[in-house]
Amino acid sequence: MTNPNIDTFTPSINKRVGELSKLSELYGNFMRVERATYRDGRPETDGEHTLHAMFLAVAYTAKHHPEFNPGEVALLMMIHDLDEVYEGDVNSLTATDIDMKLKEDNEVKSRHQLRQELSAEPYILQLLERYWRQEEPIVKYVRTIEKLDPSFSHIKDGGQSVRAMGVDTLGQFSELEERVVARMEGYGNEVAPDVVGLRRILGRRVAEITFDTV
Repeated sequence: MTNPNIDTFTPSINKRVGELSKLSELYGNFMRVERATYRDGRPETDGEHTLHAMFLAVAYTAKHHPEFNPGEVALLMMIHDLDEVYEGDVNSLTATDIDMKLKEDNEVKSRHQLRQELSAEPYILQLLERYWRQEEPIVKYVRTIEKLDPSFSHIKDGGQSVRAMGVDTLGQFSELEERVVARMEGYGNEVAPDVVGLRRILGRRVAEITFDTV
């Protein structure tokens, strides 16, 4: 078997290496962003969250939501938080309306920057634009099922991150959790009410573990 002459490819191999290197740096920076949730006694990263959420979403979709393509769910999950590469994670559990508005403003800036950074990657940009628009049922579904993942992190760390967020009582947690679920219902009930129900059950388990209410 002969090796192809790398000088014959168009675009050139060197150009392709440069493009991949740029993507590697961008996604590598994203993967290292620390979240409010904990894993093994330290802040979880966006990379860990994304892979964990993707795995669960693909398995659940294949079993319970045949109307959605599990592969497409995986692709959308891969990029769903990419705008956090510049502005970081926002703790949705304790976030106020003001915090959420600031998050939206920061997302506008991050998305503008990503459009520039990824101008040579139309497929990735297309995925991002679809997710940002939040118009298609599958996109709303991904946004909904992604919200299960923090609960699993809270359960695994025994409620450590919940307490680190300053949530000290069961009543306080229940109020905050209900607010998160109410936001989920706004976009999730249309496409996946079962997933919203899963978040409610998981929230109760987080409360039991964190505040020893079993």
